[in-house]
Amino acid sequence: MAGKPDEWPAEFPSELRHLIATNRAAEDVLANRHALIDVDRRRQSMRAASRAIDNNPDQRVTLLTGAVMLNLPKTDVQNILKKDLQELDIESNRIRSELKEKVNLVQELEFKDPLKGYDLKPLSRTEMSAVGQAFGRSARNE
Repeated sequence: MAGKPDEWPAEFPSELRHLIATNRAAEDVLANRHALIDVDRRRQSMRAASRAIDNNPDQRVTLLTGAVMLNLPKTDVQNILKKDLQELDIESNRIRSELKEKVNLVQELEFKDPLKGYDLKPLSRTEMSAVGQAFGRSARNE
C-alpha cells in the first residue's frame, strides 16, 4: 500500500490512513538520518586515510580496493581520495536537503508548525565580507 492516504481503499478509516502516512514519513526521516550517519562515517575514514598518506614519507602507497592491491604514486592516491571526498560531500548535502523536506512533511502530518530555523543556509563569502565591513573588521580576522 504505497502512495498518499487519499489513494488507499475507502474501507480504511481516514484516521488510520493518516496514521499510516505519518508513520511512513517518520520512517523515511529515520532512514535518511541513518544514511547520513553512514556517509559521515565513510567520509571520516577517508579523511583519516588522507592524513595517513600525507604523513607517510614514501612516494608510493599501497591501495586496497576490493580484492586487488595496487601500488600507486602518492599524488594519484591523494587525488582519488579527494575525488571520493567530494562525492561523499555531495551525497551528504543531497541527503540533508531531502531530510529537511521529509521532516517538514512529518511536521505537517502531525499538525505541527514547521520547524523554525531548520531551513537556514550559511552565509556566502561575499555576505560574510559585507557583515565584516558593517562591523568595521575583515571577516577573515575573526
